[in-house]
Amino acid sequence: MRREREPERRAALKWSAGAAALAGAALLTPSGFAPQWFAPGSEAATRPVRAMRSDGAHTTFVVGDPEGDVLYFDSHPMSGCHPIAQQYMRLMAHFPLLVHERPRSALLICFGVGSTASAIAAHRSIERLDVVDLNDQVFATAPEFAATNGGVTADARVRLVHDDGRRFLAASTELYDLITSEPPPPMFAGVARLYSVEYYRDARAHLAPGGLMTQWLPADQMPRRVLDAAVRSFVEVFEQSLLFVGADTNFVLMGCNGELRLANLEARLAAEPGAAADLAPYRIRRPLDLAARIVRSGPELARDAASAELVSDQRNLLSLAFHDPADPPLVRFDPPALLAGLEGAGARELACRAEWERLLARPGLLKSAVPDFPESALQSAGDASGVDWHAAKARVAEAGRAVAAGRPEDAVAALEQVVRDAPDHLGARRWLGELLLRAGRHEAALAAWQAVQELEPADSSGPLGAAFALAQLGRRAQALALLEDALRRLPGEAALHKLHGDLLAADARRAEALAAYDRALALQPGDRATLEARQRAAGTGR
Repeated sequence: MRREREPERRAALKWSAGAAALAGAALLTPSGFAPQWFAPGSEAATRPVRAMRSDGAHTTFVVGDPEGDVLYFDSHPMSGCHPIAQQYMRLMAHFPLLVHERPRSALLICFGVGSTASAIAAHRSIERLDVVDLNDQVFATAPEFAATNGGVTADARVRLVHDDGRRFLAASTELYDLITSEPPPPMFAGVARLYSVEYYRDARAHLAPGGLMTQWLPADQMPRRVLDAAVRSFVEVFEQSLLFVGADTNFVLMGCNGELRLANLEARLAAEPGAAADLAPYRIRRPLDLAARIVRSGPELARDAASAELVSDQRNLLSLAFHDPADPPLVRFDPPALLAGLEGAGARELACRAEWERLLARPGLLKSAVPDFPESALQSAGDASGVDWHAAKARVAEAGRAVAAGRPEDAVAALEQVVRDAPDHLGARRWLGELLLRAGRHEAALAAWQAVQELEPADSSGPLGAAFALAQLGRRAQALALLEDALRRLPGEAALHKLHGDLLAADARRAEALAAYDRALALQPGDRATLEARQRAAGTGR
């Protein structure tokens, strides 16, 4: 039976009890909130401050930013809604909850802007979510981030607790299926207590059998010594563990109180439509898209950090460390060792195992499946092709700048160099095909899209681009044959059906075109372009 702690030990802030007060709180910025209080050029000095709360000792406020508003504690940015932050904060919840067979309860330590809480609440199986934060003003500012947190504080399953995470664990007797920890950056004063081996032991004691824990690991914000110590402290407690890419070099450690069962990903993703919808904007639509994010297995992590010190409550290693430009942190990537290390975690039982192995064997395809997979990790794998992934990234960025500056021909040249150096770079080939089509270079575009099709037969963009190029070259019969072959293999792709309808309509095959449009609309109801094309083919539109 669930037991509430005494009021003097912890203030449990239930939205149902305090909604009126919270909704009516005036989050107004005083006229004296001066930009000169902050570093020149910083977000807080140059962007509008939209909301502010104070508890008498510290000030919590929200800074407006076109890329995603930012939550500040005093002069420090602590959390925000930037797409990169949104991605890793949501994956910290979704990945472990989809690995668990049936998670019912979760504990989130550090609320921030509420993105991780929102991701947890997206799972229908969750019956209880406790959120603990030492700064109760983050609960007061939560409505400012409702567009990204979905108003999660109003969810009846959620209990908001104003307390220190470590103290909460020391006093609680409850067990959870997930404990996720997203503290401030690890080098901040006092944060070492949420990276220590004692903390992980406390957390594991509150995990139900098979329960999982995740921990944010921002590698670029940690000296190598600190990164290794944080990894060792985690795997010292969680022998069954792995490391996955949250967003670029924002990695996430995941450990299990029992055996990791990666094979659960496939059934659980299909059973949780809310989670699937929450992940889709980040191009994570299949279990494979999650599995491909794993960069290190538990045995590898243990070997990597075997000689590292432990982060301990008795000795704050983080406060003694400094960044050494000559010795940057590195998360290594070794596909054969990764697969071997995950054998005991159910990796062999995944239906997508063969496809995952194919991605691991071809870094360019892996980079396409996980666009934010860090180049430093890919480079450490030392694949036989000798591709310089840092140079490839720089040239892709160069192409982006050229497009923005209205120089598409320079973008094409940069991407052509990328695919010469890294032939498996599927993302660069797709973009090259698009730019060549826009430039009217249809023969070159056809070759680019045929290369995409050869590299990734299951990717609908290859036949789609190639068929469009063929049609522009006046080779409509070939384009139709290509599309019909692709549709036999990929019948669930609405874009293929739509282009099929367009080509049939151009051949005056009206009934067949209408049927093709209907199949596209069955897969993508309400699509405006398809509806308008169907109306034209039926003679009812302009």
